[in-house]
Amino acid sequence: MTRDTEAEPIELLTFKLADQKYALEITSVREIRGSTHATPLPQSPACMKGVINLRGTVLPVIDLGERLGLPPSAHNDRSVIIVVALEDRLTGLLVDAVSDIVTLATDDLRPRPQCQKAANQW
Repeated sequence: MTRDTEAEPIELLTFKLADQKYALEITSVREIRGSTHATPLPQSPACMKGVINLRGTVLPVIDLGERLGLPPSAHNDRSVIIVVALEDRLTGLLVDAVSDIVTLATDDLRPRPQCQKAANQW
């Protein structure tokens, strides 16, 4: 079966959380850093590990596995912080390991699940 138009390719950074693979669009990734101890913030949600200094910028660090409700995993020397641009903010996502960069056709992707923002979401 041939297609008249070819689906637009998309590059994704794949990473692991609790023995599952996830992906982010590579265009939202600014850098990948080794895991660093974050300065905790009082009265913040459990998934908010704190903030780190990223070349003079205060960067919040979120344990993405904990935020998604996955079973806790022991962070090790393969754990990294993926610095991403979300809306006009930089945020650090703590993940178990980065796997690979893959290129897929947009037709090969399933639609993302619909989510509602919590009224008190930070």
